[in-house]
Amino acid sequence: MVWNLDFNISAWFVCLVLIMYYTSRRNLPIRRNRVFFLLMLLALIFNTVDISASIIASYPAIFPHGLIYAINVFYYIELALLPYCFARFCCLLLRDKDPHPLTILIRSIPCIAAILVSMLTIVNGKVFYLDAEGVFHYGPWRILYFYETVFYLIICACYIAARGAHKLQMRHRIALYSYIVITIFGHVLQVFVMPYHQTVSLCSMISILIVFLTFQGPDYYRERRTGFFDSRGLELVLSERYHSQQSASTAGFIIENFRTIKYVYTEDVVAALLRQVASYLQTLTDRQYTFYLRNGVFVVLLGERGSALELRDQIINRFYEPFVYKNNEYILRPKFFFDPGYIPYHTYEEYRSTISLALRTLAPQSATPSMLITEDMYQQAMRALAVERALGKALNNDAIEIFYQPIYSTYAGRVTSAEALARIRDEELGLLMPDEFIPIAENNGSITRLGEQVFTKVCRFIQSRDMDALGLEYIEINLSPLQCRRFGTARRYIDIMHLYGVDPKYINLEITETGSTGRDFTLDNLQELTEQGICFSLDDYGTGYSNLINTIHLPFTIIKIDKSIVWAYFDGQSSILELLIHHFKTLGKKVVAEGVETKQMSEALIGMDCHYLQGFLYSKPIPESDFIDYLEQ
Repeated sequence: MVWNLDFNISAWFVCLVLIMYYTSRRNLPIRRNRVFFLLMLLALIFNTVDISASIIASYPAIFPHGLIYAINVFYYIELALLPYCFARFCCLLLRDKDPHPLTILIRSIPCIAAILVSMLTIVNGKVFYLDAEGVFHYGPWRILYFYETVFYLIICACYIAARGAHKLQMRHRIALYSYIVITIFGHVLQVFVMPYHQTVSLCSMISILIVFLTFQGPDYYRERRTGFFDSRGLELVLSERYHSQQSASTAGFIIENFRTIKYVYTEDVVAALLRQVASYLQTLTDRQYTFYLRNGVFVVLLGERGSALELRDQIINRFYEPFVYKNNEYILRPKFFFDPGYIPYHTYEEYRSTISLALRTLAPQSATPSMLITEDMYQQAMRALAVERALGKALNNDAIEIFYQPIYSTYAGRVTSAEALARIRDEELGLLMPDEFIPIAENNGSITRLGEQVFTKVCRFIQSRDMDALGLEYIEINLSPLQCRRFGTARRYIDIMHLYGVDPKYINLEITETGSTGRDFTLDNLQELTEQGICFSLDDYGTGYSNLINTIHLPFTIIKIDKSIVWAYFDGQSSILELLIHHFKTLGKKVVAEGVETKQMSEALIGMDCHYLQGFLYSKPIPESDFIDYLEQ
């Protein structure tokens, strides 16, 4: 009896090349990589044993029966281990935390049973046996290994279907499903169709190769310009450590002027500078894992002997000198941070948020700025994360609340308008103010959804009320700088007004000075909305660039003077308030004074002929129902 070894030999060479390449490159220090390497090693051993067992069993007259039994038992043990190892790999890909030891034991039972059956076949001959002449024969229990393989692979397929959409990319899931289908196909061929062609070896190797090329290669999580691992790699390493409640000490730096360099110079220059920084950093961190995240941020995973201060000092010394590319010199300015590893992070998101906070906190004017990550920074970052989650939840549930702050008209002697202000009511955090969640919304891109939800709810309010009977001329709604510059903002707001049948005269959009400085889509949006009959206010005048030209050339009908200028006047620190009111009135603008809190302030502002007053003297921002009661009273 002679086996066909063409499939085995091809698979053996492919497996050997993969292992040689895998071990020649540094891999992320995570368990899933170690298990995948074990899977490749098992496949190589399995192929080696398969080839050896087939050759030896083909010549029973030459080789002793004990050797034939031993090597075939080893073959079936390897056959039992392969699907179990893949199942373990899938668990590490998809799990959030380590399974209970009892769970691991239960999952291991089919594999353990198959190994015991392999060892007992020497006695009972159920898996295979040798006749009196030493000729190899399959036994009736050989089919058990097919069932064991199918069992583990079907369990993996169900696990991938249940959790894969949330944990893996589509092509990763396809690679895993391909592994399962091809492996089962190889077993079906060898068990039921071609028993003397070792298709299991070839199909197992093809399956491993697909996963390797899709997302398990050692270069998959590398940043191409630096050669360091990227942010996805850092997330995998730290997430595994935090899930296992292990500490991780890190140090790193951001190239402070990287964004400027990226926008001023070509990609060739940026890539060359990154390569030079990475080359030098490699000499300092050869025994440590280094990551390049993005936008000039480098992170080093410190070992037990890693010194953050020594690393910082060495990098400072190098960065004192310019980096040279094509005879041009470039000065890079690093900001350092050090996380000693004692902060109780639970997720990578918590670590990333804390580091981001530290980088924003670093003093730019310091000659060699560096920052120690503290517990206070962690708590601030956790608060910001909690607010971000509350914001996302409120947006998804259409739960943004609208509060209204009345605006008093000095000419009419009553409240004639109000400013709509967003609030978030969270079960854990309580009532959240815009100062907390607006910057987060602008940073994570949800400001557009937030602004449109506020605008929609104000339109509903206007639609459902008799504005004239309430004595309201218009409602002021904030428009963020990012919305001003976003293409299509005007069209979206016009569509919402048409949906609720709102007369544009009841809408006044407030834009901060920062938002009015853009020139790309800002003018287009303002012009399109103005043509519809919507009026605009310049909000918080005096806190931004204070560019008087903007008040002339942009279509503002109302200027809102920030409370800081109002308070400074009444505290005797500045006399510019009266001059500003006179100036804007000369330009034909109406003026709102913010932060009016006392009767004295009100009377003085009326004496300056200020058009509108807004502040706690009249009312703080109040919910819609309270606002209606306020107006009726």
